[in-house]
Amino acid sequence: MDNLKELCRKIKNILHMSPENTLLLILTLQYSYKKFDKIVNNIDNILQIIEDRNVKQNLLILLNNETLNENWKKINLLIINADWINDYDIEDLYYYLCEIYMLNRKDMVITPSYIRDLCFRILDVSANDILYDPCMGIGNILMPSTAGKVIGIEQDPTLYSIAYMYSMLTCKNADLFCNDCRDIDFLIKPNKCILNPPYTLGTLDDQNNYELSFIRYTLDKMAGGGMACCIVPQSALHINKKVKTSIRNAILDHHSPECIISLPNNIYHNAIISTCIAVFRVGVPYTDESTTLLINWENDGCTDFGNYHRPSDTTYSMIDEIVNLIHQKSSNDVINSNRVHLTYDKDWIYYSYINNDIPKYEEFYGTLSNYMIFTYKSLLKNRDYLFAQKHVLNISSGYKIEKNINNVCLKKWKLNELFEIKSAKRSKISNDGPYPYLSSTAQNNGHRSYTDFYTEEGGCITVESAINGYATYQEYSFSAMGHIEMLIPKFKMSRCCALFIVTVLNHNNQKKYNYGYKASRSRLEQEYILLPTNDKQELDLEYMEQYISQIYTKMEHIIENHMLHITV
Repeated sequence: MDNLKELCRKIKNILHMSPENTLLLILTLQYSYKKFDKIVNNIDNILQIIEDRNVKQNLLILLNNETLNENWKKINLLIINADWINDYDIEDLYYYLCEIYMLNRKDMVITPSYIRDLCFRILDVSANDILYDPCMGIGNILMPSTAGKVIGIEQDPTLYSIAYMYSMLTCKNADLFCNDCRDIDFLIKPNKCILNPPYTLGTLDDQNNYELSFIRYTLDKMAGGGMACCIVPQSALHINKKVKTSIRNAILDHHSPECIISLPNNIYHNAIISTCIAVFRVGVPYTDESTTLLINWENDGCTDFGNYHRPSDTTYSMIDEIVNLIHQKSSNDVINSNRVHLTYDKDWIYYSYINNDIPKYEEFYGTLSNYMIFTYKSLLKNRDYLFAQKHVLNISSGYKIEKNINNVCLKKWKLNELFEIKSAKRSKISNDGPYPYLSSTAQNNGHRSYTDFYTEEGGCITVESAINGYATYQEYSFSAMGHIEMLIPKFKMSRCCALFIVTVLNHNNQKKYNYGYKASRSRLEQEYILLPTNDKQELDLEYMEQYISQIYTKMEHIIENHMLHITV
C-alpha cells in the first residue's frame, strides 16, 4: 500500500480529466503497481503511460471495439476483477485519488461524514430505497449509503469522474450523469434524497442558481411521499430578498418541511458558513395544521483540531437523540428544539421562533453593575458630560414596586411600535475628542474610543448587528464604525427606562442572534418585546423607572458603605 500511496502522490498534477481518462488512470495504476520500481519513477512516466496508444488499443479490443461511453459495465468488471483491487482498502484508495484531483480545488467543500450519516438515519435509507443526489460532487454521500440503487448528477466533469470511479470501486448499482440536475427527468423517481447544492451563486438575473431553486427542482422530481435532506446556508431560509422569499414560500404549496436543524458554522474544512439541514416530505402541501420541528445543534459535541471539526462520542449520542426526536420515538432531554407552525413572515430557523420573555432580577442587577462601572470610569477620565440626563420621570409618591416582575401586567410590544429603527452611519475614527466611537464590543458600554465629531444624536438604544445583538444605552451623541442599529424612542425615555429595556433586549438577543444570524434592522423591525403595561394598556414607564432606580439606590449604598472603610 505504501507504494500505491506514493504513486498517487506522484500524479497530483493531473487535473480536469475526462471520465474516459479516469478509467485509463485506474488501469494504469493497476499495471504500474505491478511494475512499480521499474516503470513509475516520476510524473512523466505516468503521463506517458496514459497517452500510450497501446493501452487504449488494448482496452478497445477487450471491449469488442466499441466506444468507452457505451461500455461502462464491461469496464467495471475489468477493473473490479483485478487482483490488486482486493488487496487494498477501497475507501483509502478513493481518498488518495481524490487528493490528486482536488489538490487545487479550493472552491470545493465536502460534506462531513457525521452529517452524511445523520441524514442517512433521518431518511432511514435501506436497500429498498432509490437515493438521489442532484449535486453529487465526488460521490462521498451516495456511495457509502445502504440504498439499493443510487442516482447521482454532477455538472463538473472532473468531479463526475471521481464519483464514477468511486461507484466502480464500491460495485454500486448507480446511474450517474454528467449534466445539470435541472435538465434531467426520471422514469423511476427516487424516494430519498440528500442535496448539498452550490452556495451563493444565485442572483436576480440568475434565480435558478439560488439554493432554494435547487430545493424546489429537486423535490418536484421525486416520488410523492418521499423525503429529502437539504443542506443549505441558513440564509437561504431567511426573509431577505423578495424573490428568494417567494420561492421559499412557493415550496410550501407542494411540500412540507418536517424538520430544520441549525448546524455549527465550522463544519466545513474550507469554509466558515452557518448551515442547516432542512428535511422535507415530498408532495405533501404545508397546511394551517402542519408543524415543523426546529432544532438548534450549534453545539454538536465535535472537537476542533486545527482546521478540522471532528465528531466525538457525544456527537453520535446527540445524533441518536435527534433521530429519535424527529421520528417521535422519545422526548427531548438533550437537544434544544421547538415544534412550531412555520409562517410566511418569519425566518425558518430555530432562533426566529424563540419566545421572548422577561429577565430575572439578577440580570437587571448585572446591567446596572456594568453601567455603573462604565459611569465611574468615565467620571475619572473627566467625561461627566456623557451623563447629561435630558429627561427624568416624576414618580408619584407611594408608587408600589414589585421586585418579582412576573407579578405585574406584561404586554408583547412590537419593537417598531415603540422605536424608529435606523442604521447608524458608518464612519472612520478621527482625532481624539469628546464623542464616543461605537463598535461591536460588549465592553465599556460599546465605546471603542472617542473622536472629534458625531454622526448620530444621543438619547437612543443601540444594538450591534455583527455578532449577537448586544444592546446599550447611548445618552450622548456618537459616531460608529458600522454594524450598529439605533432604536430611537417614540416616547420620552429616561436613563432608567432605557436600561430596563436594554436588559430585556440583551436577555432575548443573546439566545437568538449570533454571527450567522445577525440582529439586522429588518429582523429588529419584526421583533416583539415583553414590557410592563399599565391599566390603560400603555407602556408603564413609571414602573420601569422606579424598578431601576431602586437597584441604583441599593448599589450606591453598597459603594458608600465600603468607601467609609477606605483610608487614603
